Amino acid sequence: IWPPLAAGATLYVPADSVRYSPKDLVSFIQANRITLADVPTPMAEKMLREPWPSGHDLRHLLVGGDKLKSRPPKDA
Repeated sequence: IWPPLAAGATLYVPADSVRYSPKDLVSFIQANRITLADVPTPMAEKMLREPWPSGHDLRHLLVGGDKLKSRPPKDA
């Protein structure tokens, strides 16, 4: 958290209702033009199955704790 904040980034913490819904989390990331997200591996896998709108700003999705069992589609 600290390096991005020290560089002037903004920290977004979605509401519980958003954090537990892969679809809502994808929408939240797009609506807030988030470029870097740190998401638990199980949620990341669910998010990768959601349709991502074209033109989203997300450039890096950090996951941790477990190995991803799936990868994003090549056109993502």
